[in-house]
Amino acid sequence: MQLAARHEACCDRDGMEPTNARITRVLACVLSLAACGGSSHSAGDGGTAGEAGLRPSCGPDGPRWSAAGDGLGATEDMAVDASGGVYAFVPLAGVLAFDERGERRWFRPLPGAAPRSGKGLVVSPGGDILVLTGLESAVRVGEAEVGPGRGVVSLTPAGELRWFVELEGDLHGVAAPSADRATVLRDHAGQREVVALGEDHGVRWRTSLEEVPSSGSAGVTIAASPGGRLAVSWPGFVGALNVDGELLFRGVVPAREVHDVAIDAAGRVAVVGSFSGSPDFGGGDLGPSAQFDAYVAVYDPDGSHRWSRALSSSSFDYAYGAVFTPDGGLIVTGHFGEGGGLRSDLDVGGDDPLVSVDNDRDLFLAAYDGDGELRWATRVGSRGDVVGRTVGVGPCGRVVVGGFFVTEVELEGTVLERADPDTRFTPFVWQTTVR
Repeated sequence: MQLAARHEACCDRDGMEPTNARITRVLACVLSLAACGGSSHSAGDGGTAGEAGLRPSCGPDGPRWSAAGDGLGATEDMAVDASGGVYAFVPLAGVLAFDERGERRWFRPLPGAAPRSGKGLVVSPGGDILVLTGLESAVRVGEAEVGPGRGVVSLTPAGELRWFVELEGDLHGVAAPSADRATVLRDHAGQREVVALGEDHGVRWRTSLEEVPSSGSAGVTIAASPGGRLAVSWPGFVGALNVDGELLFRGVVPAREVHDVAIDAAGRVAVVGSFSGSPDFGGGDLGPSAQFDAYVAVYDPDGSHRWSRALSSSSFDYAYGAVFTPDGGLIVTGHFGEGGGLRSDLDVGGDDPLVSVDNDRDLFLAAYDGDGELRWATRVGSRGDVVGRTVGVGPCGRVVVGGFFVTEVELEGTVLERADPDTRFTPFVWQTTVR
């Protein structure tokens, strides 16, 4: 079945009734499913994922699927809930929800200004979806109306609006340390600060971390652990806070770019991004690099260096997303390669590099244990760019990656194609299993 036909079948099934041609294209095509005529592998019994109290079906392979959209940007943020449901955020369009098998559950248009970096979507411990967005005009979410304004939108697992809180300042990321509460990293009144909202959505506490850098920052991001701790990072800074906003440690990130931060239940913090030169994260120089190489740095709960490494090739290399696994390991995604018939060998650790030949930018996915030893790594390439921007871990050892491609990409046996030849970036979501 062609992609356009899959779009139509999915939208007929969902019964969407958009109000103008542009919204029609968004509702019908953003992240339409490979599952609507594509392949899906699953084992065992299970209910509809994403609903409270239901458990995912687990098997030796688990359901593997992929979904593509209509060239409206990239899947910049993505989260997986406890039942295996996946929520993808495309800043130019909105939020789309899948169940554990890749079946589309709902779409909510939330177009507007997204964070330049940092997390724009998370799932709270209570199962709600928190989205950081800026709305130039009001939009309808189910039976309710949201906006205009910049702030945090909370959606139920069924996609209904729970609340919207407008916030001042430049908003960089949102985290969910506990059910019904949101925490935002922002620049406001000359200060870079973390603001925690209470159950009534008023400010519960705020912690100022430093003055806003005059030159700006290439990456400002926040994350929450299952235990409620927070991690924040940007170039030159990494730190952790407890549930009351008290700073537990602060350190230095000696890199030009920070693209993601993660924190696990034990309080370990991971930072990923790109660097040039010879930075030392605490375990020795990673360079030298005359251009951009990717890096991973992991800190213990007290802020001491645990492990770090460069992910480097002869081309430009970027790490964009990271997530801890339940056993303290780390999974990282990004891209490498530069096309033009040139070969790029990405050293991710281990014996064999990932090799890109004749492609443009290739996606990489690398998994490490708690001490930084490589467990496995893979790459995905095609004609044109394929870039990993965000990664999550679901139940049963599932790994979910979001990003964009330019021309086409084959994932889990399904070829995803751009629906509109006039657009450059096509968002995708890909669920696979630990290799």
